[in-house]
Amino acid sequence: LNGTHVGLLGARVDPVVTGPDGRFEFTGLKAGKYGLSAERTGFVRQSYQQRSLAVNLSTGIVTGEHESTENLVFGLIPGGVIAGTVTDTRGNPVPGMRVLAYRVAGFGAERHAETAFHYAVTDDRGEYRMPGLAAGSWVLTFTGWTTQTAPLPSIMPEAFPTTYFPGTTDPARAAAVSVEPGKEVRADAVLAPVAAVQVSGEVLLPNLSAGSFVDITTAGPLGSQPGIVK
Repeated sequence: LNGTHVGLLGARVDPVVTGPDGRFEFTGLKAGKYGLSAERTGFVRQSYQQRSLAVNLSTGIVTGEHESTENLVFGLIPGGVIAGTVTDTRGNPVPGMRVLAYRVAGFGAERHAETAFHYAVTDDRGEYRMPGLAAGSWVLTFTGWTTQTAPLPSIMPEAFPTTYFPGTTDPARAAAVSVEPGKEVRADAVLAPVAAVQVSGEVLLPNLSAGSFVDITTAGPLGSQPGIVK
């Protein structure tokens, strides 16, 4: 892989970039234990001999008089991609919608959505793309403050409720998306607008500065909690 940025952990040296043959080299190092990291377009940042993108378990490299460190092979794991288009029930694209992807972990009764999530926002065509995902199952949440502005003051404004792939507002009916290394899977969604409501109030807490955030969350699929508004 050419054009890969390789970094050395444990010494103050600049990263190197691989050439057409994919080779890299760090010279003049003292004997000791080091770590390697690499990143490239199409590959998220990874450590040497990292087992998977989901868990950063790697291998250190020991240099010294009797250590062989001149023919290392740094294999990068290609990330998967989830991409799709978000439209409303009228067939119109929904721009500015947040798409949250939670990785599913565990089996059986222990199956749950991890707290960390990947994040994307739909563009003006309602399209989104999330690269660099670990292989496995993912649940998608479509949420945000995107609304359809009422054309007339007498018309009730509309908003989109938090929706889960493939297009349900019931978190228990959310379907998982299967991601494979180096492959792209499409996950389109259709959102049904509902009458919008407004929630307002006052937060009475000491030392609370102006501009602080208030989060409203809802129970998501497999224990996740996607934010709705701030």
